[in-house]
Amino acid sequence: MPLHSQADARFSSGRLLAFIGLVSFFLFVFGPLIFLIPPVVREIAGSGPDTLLLMLPTGRRLSLLLSSLLYAAGVSVCGTVIGVLCASFFFSRDRRWTRILPILILAVLPIPPTIHALAWMAAWADVSGWLTSHGFFFPPLRGWFGAVWVQTMSLLPFSFGICLIALRNLDPALIEAARMMGDDLKTLLKVALPLIFPALISAAVFLFVMTLSDYAVPSLFSVSVYPLEVFSDFSAENSPARAFLLSVPLLVITAAVVLSAQSTMRDVAAETPKGALGRSLRLELGPCTNGLTVLCLVLAVLCFVVPTFALWLDVGSVSDLAAAVGSAKSAIYTTLFCALFSTLIALVPSFWWADGMRGIGRRGRILWVMALVVPAIPGSLFGIGLVYMGNMPVFAPLNDTLVFPILVSVARFSPWAAILLFCFGQRIDPILFDAAAVHETGPVVGFLKVRLPLMLPGILAAGILVGVLAAGELSGTLLVLPPGVDTMIPRIFTYLHYGATPQTAALSLVMSWGFLVLFSVVLWLLSKNKA
Repeated sequence: MPLHSQADARFSSGRLLAFIGLVSFFLFVFGPLIFLIPPVVREIAGSGPDTLLLMLPTGRRLSLLLSSLLYAAGVSVCGTVIGVLCASFFFSRDRRWTRILPILILAVLPIPPTIHALAWMAAWADVSGWLTSHGFFFPPLRGWFGAVWVQTMSLLPFSFGICLIALRNLDPALIEAARMMGDDLKTLLKVALPLIFPALISAAVFLFVMTLSDYAVPSLFSVSVYPLEVFSDFSAENSPARAFLLSVPLLVITAAVVLSAQSTMRDVAAETPKGALGRSLRLELGPCTNGLTVLCLVLAVLCFVVPTFALWLDVGSVSDLAAAVGSAKSAIYTTLFCALFSTLIALVPSFWWADGMRGIGRRGRILWVMALVVPAIPGSLFGIGLVYMGNMPVFAPLNDTLVFPILVSVARFSPWAAILLFCFGQRIDPILFDAAAVHETGPVVGFLKVRLPLMLPGILAAGILVGVLAAGELSGTLLVLPPGVDTMIPRIFTYLHYGATPQTAALSLVMSWGFLVLFSVVLWLLSKNKA
């Protein structure tokens, strides 16, 4: 066969594999939402245009939406400000402990907000009781204050990590030149922070959309938010169409926020990092600024200490911990099973989606936007779509299996894997891929001998990320779990409504340390770059 014919055949095969991967990703991620379209159309056709009024929040729903927006904005601002100030502390110091501590703070990132809530409830109650007994006043952790505090603390490692990596990736020559023109505080405020402004926007947007679409933490503090209204309406009416139409305001707002910042976020994700923790520059920021950064550092350290150690105070003893774990064996096995299969299903299509996102043209940006929008969609919508899917006769046998809980996690967290693989791929010289494409005898051989070895650390990290996120999934899993079957986070969430018990603390502690160990492996894998 002529060389040009062989090249055409390899190109066609590669295009076919990429097309299959993209279609698979689209069906897994957006399939549950597509199933909501027919009931919405029928609802509008049967009830008339008045049904569309569900999309317009009025009265109580408008109040809930405004409260949700303020809640999400508050968490976004607080988390970003504390994150950048804490990152500034490490940016201006270079000692051994300042290189280890950020890793510990980042390692608790995948711990679900539900576990953070339980840990903070327990720790706050212990501190409050001790101070009150000694005549001091300590505000209770309840209501909006409790919800904002816990949500901010649970998402703080995210904003801290983005800001720290952005600061450590700054060109030292720019900082040194700026220091010649003024003091170090002005250098930080007028040079360093403006240079990392895209990273600040990215952190703020992610915190906003992740908070706006979540109802777990507010519900634990008896605070009503708009996503909880959608979940409650579906539980009462069992109408997928109503749930979808009620979610439209959330979808419009989150999509608008994400789309307005998507170019900035893509530039941040596509930036080639100089190392996860990079180089520090010793800056003298003054006593006031240093005091503020130290305070934020204390908060960041508490993000690690509280969910990993404070729960020990309520567990009691090692025997109590073992007894709690023994009583929850079935839930643990089910959680591990769902997490494992969610990872296996999500990895391949996510790999091809990430490969498509690296494209320079319009298609790459469209795929990037689609991956970015999914984390902003309320998780309950994926569960509602699968519930409607299970009501169809052809899919009815799947209702009593773990297929739907697995598909919820695949739909929600495949974009996270694609985004991580996209970022990891930016660290690899594209010339290596181009050279392999020229000399490979086929797309499968090229993938196995070149792409897979180069991307293997990123693939393993993405797999662990999907696994730990799937183990902590709540909002969609609650709707699709078969009768008599339970996973860890829904069980903990249910127990918390009856108060924090030693058994709940023990289960949360096991989950917390499991997430901590696995995500530490993710950070280690991402630091491996043999390319």
